[in-house]
Amino acid sequence: MSSAASLSSALGGFINLPTQEALNSMDQLLKASEATKGEISEAFGLLPVNPGRKEFMKYVLLNYQLPSNFITDDPSNNYQGAALFLAQKLDAVNQSVIADILLICNQYGITDKHQIAYVLATAKGESEFTPQVEQGSVKYKFEPNKGGKKSYNIIKGNTPCGNYLVDKGFIPERNRRIRRLYNGNSFPAADYAARSDDFKEAVLLCDFNRYAGRGFVQLTGRDNYSKFDDVVEGLVNNPDLALNSHHAVKMLVLGMKEGRFKGQKKRSDGSWSDKRLSHYSHPDGSFDAVKARRIINGSQELNHDKTVYDRTFKKGIQESHMFAYVENYYFQRMLSPFH
Repeated sequence: MSSAASLSSALGGFINLPTQEALNSMDQLLKASEATKGEISEAFGLLPVNPGRKEFMKYVLLNYQLPSNFITDDPSNNYQGAALFLAQKLDAVNQSVIADILLICNQYGITDKHQIAYVLATAKGESEFTPQVEQGSVKYKFEPNKGGKKSYNIIKGNTPCGNYLVDKGFIPERNRRIRRLYNGNSFPAADYAARSDDFKEAVLLCDFNRYAGRGFVQLTGRDNYSKFDDVVEGLVNNPDLALNSHHAVKMLVLGMKEGRFKGQKKRSDGSWSDKRLSHYSHPDGSFDAVKARRIINGSQELNHDKTVYDRTFKKGIQESHMFAYVENYYFQRMLSPFH
């Protein structure tokens, strides 16, 4: 086993490299040296370099986590490089998105590793770390289905299509029958098929279609987009902004932290609902990753979760348990080997 002095000398050969490269090299060196946590701390203390940089490096390696004091003006790019280093250990394929999630979690004060792991599990399980736009025909979005999907035309906050078409002059105000057709939850396919292209284009601009699902967790409905207009400026006017990966990360992280996905309005403590990350963390450091599925699914009873096929288990498994499994996978990989 290397002495602290010789270990420090070896670390010194990497300290001035770009942050990600330096951390990768140091990580490999420290694993090979089998040094203890105390020896590693002593070795870093002996480095004749900027105290801030060596303390930053030491913290990241000993904790496999970003320091909690987020620095937005970071000319040395410490945080970005460190986030990429940590993300590579979690999932090299999705490294850049995961690094962004780690940075945004840090920025918004989420430091509990279980909570961070559950954010990652949600992004993976919902959309494989790629913001999605909900697929489906106009009819699909207009109508409810047997799987529990509601009609987007009549959900709270959305302007019914008939009212929009009257307001824009595509349906005469006196024609109440046609207005009712487009204000309901059964798509008027026959009437729609006979309409002009301009009319059909106007239908596509109605809230039921315009505010269909987007992002990592399929944000749906004008009211839900409005909840994040302070996070992504102009989101309500341009809902496709939710497809930008960085915007989607901010919405995911803040939505899960504050309970915005299932809350109706901001409360005095800054949260939107109890369906938020901290609600599922316990004083003993544990985290209820099964019940935490309610952050996205709301009050849905967990024993009514849909069954999904999980390639790891090679069998059908309840959705909430699958997310809990993935949370544990990421959590275990976030634990530093240096103790």
